Amino acid sequence: MQLSLQNFSTMLNNMAAAAQAAASQALDLLVGSSLRAIFEAVAGLCLWLQWQNVQVLQMARLTTAAGTDCDSFVADFPLFGGRLVGVASSGQVTFGRFTATQPVQIPVGTLVKTNDGTQSFTVDLDTTNAAFQADPSGATQGWFTLAAGVASLNVAVTNAAAGTTGNVLAGTIGLIASSAPGLDTVTNANAFTNGLNAETDTALKARFGLWFSSLSKSTPAAIDAAVADVAQNLTWQQINNTDAGGNFAPGAVTVAVDDGSGATPSSTIALVATAVQAVRAATINAYVIAAAPLAANISMTLTSAPNTNHAAAVAAVQAALAGYIGGLGVGNKLPYTRLAQLAYDSSSAITNITGLTLNGGTTDLVPSDFQVVRAGALTVA
Repeated sequence: MQLSLQNFSTMLNNMAAAAQAAASQALDLLVGSSLRAIFEAVAGLCLWLQWQNVQVLQMARLTTAAGTDCDSFVADFPLFGGRLVGVASSGQVTFGRFTATQPVQIPVGTLVKTNDGTQSFTVDLDTTNAAFQADPSGATQGWFTLAAGVASLNVAVTNAAAGTTGNVLAGTIGLIASSAPGLDTVTNANAFTNGLNAETDTALKARFGLWFSSLSKSTPAAIDAAVADVAQNLTWQQINNTDAGGNFAPGAVTVAVDDGSGATPSSTIALVATAVQAVRAATINAYVIAAAPLAANISMTLTSAPNTNHAAAVAAVQAALAGYIGGLGVGNKLPYTRLAQLAYDSSSAITNITGLTLNGGTTDLVPSDFQVVRAGALTVA
C-alpha cells in the first residue's frame, strides 16, 4: 500500500494547527517558547516511530526486504534452502615443458596464479582426464602424467575463492606457484567467466517465487526450480519428448546443463539429476546431460583514435566478448552483429572495426538445444 508519510515541518504545522483550533486564545509558538519546544520534541519522536514502522513493513515482505532481511524471511521456509553461495571460477589450463624426454607429474592441488599474482587456482581432481593416475598409497589425491614425448597437457583448475574477481581473460594465467619439476609454462587458452558472487537479492526473490509456484507440480517450472536450486552458475535447456541421445522419445525430458566452465563436471550433473528426479512425474523418463560446448572463434581488427591507448582498447574488447559469451546460456545463439556492438561499446577509443568474422564467417552462431556457445579464440588486434 502507499504510505502517507510526513516530514518534520508537516508534523510541526499539523500539531500547531490542531492546538490553536482547540484553544480559546492565540498561542505563543515562536521559536524558543515552551509550547514550541514540546511540539518539536514530539515531532522528532514521531519521525523516529514513523521510520520504525517503515522498517518493519519493509522487512515483513520479501519484495521490499534487502540483505539479511531477505535471508531471515526465506529462512522461515527451510525446504527452500536459502541464498545460494558464490561460485569460484574454473576452466582449463595448459601445462607445458621445453624438454619432453621424460614423464612428468602434475599433482592434484598444484597451484598456479595469474601473471600479476592476484588470483590463485588449484589443479582439480578430475578422474575423467585420461592422464589422471590415482596414488596407490592413498597418501595424495593423485596426479596427471605427461608421458615421454608429450609437451603439454590440459587440466582443470578452480579459483581459490568464490566471486567474480576470479574471472580472468585468456592468457592471463602464467605462473606456476607450486614446486613442479619438469614443468616450464602454464597458460589458459580461454577466458574464465563462470565465477559468481553470492546470489543477489533480486535473483533470490525471483527463485523463491519460482520455487513456490512449482510446489506439488510435475511441470517444466518445477524442473526449472529444481535445477536453479543446485547452484547459481548453471544454465540449462529442457528438451521434451527427447532422450539424452537426441532421439524422439514420447514422455521423456532431457535437461542439458552447463556451469560456465566449458566442461561441466560429472559431480554437478549428478546433483542436477537427483534434483530433477525428485520433481519429475511418475512414469516420465528424465535425463540430465552436460551441454556440449560450441566454440565461438572471433577475429577482428580495431582502429583506435590518435593519442589513445590501443592496447587498453583491445583488452576491453576481449573482456566484453568473453563476458557476453559466457552469459549466453544453453541453447542461445550468438548474433554476429552483436560482436561489433560489444566492441564499440567497450571503448570510446575505437573508431572502426574491420575483418570481423565469427568462426570464419559473417553469420550468427546457432547452437542446438544440447549445446552452449563458449568463447574460443578471441583474436583482437
